Amino acid sequence: MVNIDGISDEQIAFIVREHTRVQQQLFRARSADLPATLTFRQWIAILEQHQGLCAFCKKKPFEAMEHLLPVYIGGGTTAENCVPTCQSCNSRKSRSTARMNVETSTYELTFEPPTKPEVESLFVPLDQAAELLGCSLDALTKRVQRGKIVTHQLGGKGKHLILKSDLIGLLAQSRPAEEHQST
Repeated sequence: MVNIDGISDEQIAFIVREHTRVQQQLFRARSADLPATLTFRQWIAILEQHQGLCAFCKKKPFEAMEHLLPVYIGGGTTAENCVPTCQSCNSRKSRSTARMNVETSTYELTFEPPTKPEVESLFVPLDQAAELLGCSLDALTKRVQRGKIVTHQLGGKGKHLILKSDLIGLLAQSRPAEEHQST
């Protein structure tokens, strides 16, 4: 049982609101067959990292969760892809993308849809993923069919692709098994 003594009604409302926000965005990503790995704790950490302010203007309090790579082109609800925004920056961004400026550690809006090569650079074809994972394409395809791995088809057609971030996760999962077998 959780002890809520000492927690204000305002704090409880904040927790409920943000938990609901995360769940809604996870549902949205899953419905689009996209990665949906953002946890409530990760979202709170992101808010703390930005001090409760908009990630773009860094002046106004956040009011929304924004996907840096929009959901409509394959941007999932992940800790790497979600930032807090104020309403005006959220409206300005709309369906454009945003990138981190490494020199200033700020997010910058591009105000243009990403190019096909930019989107494709986020994915790896399934045959290359199988090679990197050290398994056959047939074995990897069976894992996809069983729902163990999520793939994407850009534009709803063409080759099946796997997000590079998902592939990194699969590689990390396979490493401990290999290390355990070699001991």
